[in-house]
Amino acid sequence: MSATSTGFRVHSRPSGGHWVAWVTAGGDAKPAGAAILVGRTQEEAEANARSWGERLDDDPRLLRAPQDAGGDGSGSPDSPGSSEPAASSDQA
Repeated sequence: MSATSTGFRVHSRPSGGHWVAWVTAGGDAKPAGAAILVGRTQEEAEANARSWGERLDDDPRLLRAPQDAGGDGSGSPDSPGSSEPAASSDQA
């Protein structure tokens, strides 16, 4: 986990054959803007997340309220009601 120059914190973890990353704001554990970013490597996923954090700073309207995030509102990509699409297993 690392901090960005925008004040968001970057989190990442492996997921199948790729990495996922997200940013959080303040003490919130949910992904800011309800977005999970994917990369082939940890570095690529975290770079995508840092870029998203910069976009959130530029346009705070991108931050979604929990009731607008879909699913169960938890913001977790692993939650059963998540609106995140399932990762394809045929990626190389």
